Amino acid sequence: MAQAGTFFRVLDYVDPRSRVPVVAIVAQGATAAFVALSGTYIQILNYVESVDFVFFGLAAIALFITNALFLVVAWAIVLDVAISSPRDTPVGLGVISLGLPVYAVFAANRRRIATRGDLS
Repeated sequence: MAQAGTFFRVLDYVDPRSRVPVVAIVAQGATAAFVALSGTYIQILNYVESVDFVFFGLAAIALFITNALFLVVAWAIVLDVAISSPRDTPVGLGVISLGLPVYAVFAANRRRIATRGDLS
C-alpha cells in the first residue's frame, strides 16, 4: 500500500542489504504490542470478532448477490436462445430429458440393493 501511495510512504522503505521492509515490520510489531497491552485477552478477542463478523457478513452478502447475478444471466441466456432458436431449444431439452429414465433405472436399482443390505 505504501508503494502504491495509499499508506504512509515511510513504510515503503526496504533495506538495500537485507531486502527487508524494516520500518514496516517495526511499525507492525509496535502496533501488535500496543494491542496486546491495551486490554485483556477477552477484550482483544472481542475487537477481532466484531470486525471479523462484519466482513464475514459482507462476504456472505456478496456471495448471494453474485449467485443472484449468475442466475439472472444464466436464465437470460436460456431465454435468448429460446427466442432466437425456437426449434433448437426443444431438441436440447429433449436430449437432456432422455437422461431421466436412465437415472430412474439406476435409482431403482440402488434402492433395491439398499433394501437387501448389499450396498457397500
